[in-house]
Amino acid sequence: MGLWNFLSRFSGNRFERLENGDIAAENDANDVMIEDEFFGIMKLNYGDPYYFTGQRYFAPINDVIEFRLNDSVPRETHKQDEFFRKIESRYSQMVEAFAPHIERRIQELIGNFQITDFQKEFKVFYISLPAFQTKPIEWEIEFDVRDKSQGIDFVGVELVDNEIENIYLTDSEGFPM
Repeated sequence: MGLWNFLSRFSGNRFERLENGDIAAENDANDVMIEDEFFGIMKLNYGDPYYFTGQRYFAPINDVIEFRLNDSVPRETHKQDEFFRKIESRYSQMVEAFAPHIERRIQELIGNFQITDFQKEFKVFYISLPAFQTKPIEWEIEFDVRDKSQGIDFVGVELVDNEIENIYLTDSEGFPM
């Protein structure tokens, strides 16, 4: 029994190999799943625009994070693959550049706050990768706040053409601060 037949039989999903080589699956909840060479299994989310979500290993933190591929067509994700790899390779420099902006935003909301070691105090858990078909290039990265004593659950950074456009915070109940 082949892998896809095995998965179909025991997972309740129906799998199909697409013309471009990707694997598509539909489960009993009618979710459409795509297997991408780089990103792995992704769920197609319908909307305007549609997008894919999934999880992937992120080397700088030696852990899995969630991702969103905006307005992407299967097998046309090579730019997003490359973008993800650049984030991984430049992660330390990026968070070093983000830290003063995040610190300032938190200070605006709760007063005295200082980041002493960003990588110990924050952990990336989500990246929304841009749709390269449209300009400007918009993407987002979110960090879990490890010390919840200030009432902040996570921090998000929205970027446009790699410039910080917005920094947002959520409280422990998921509400914007």
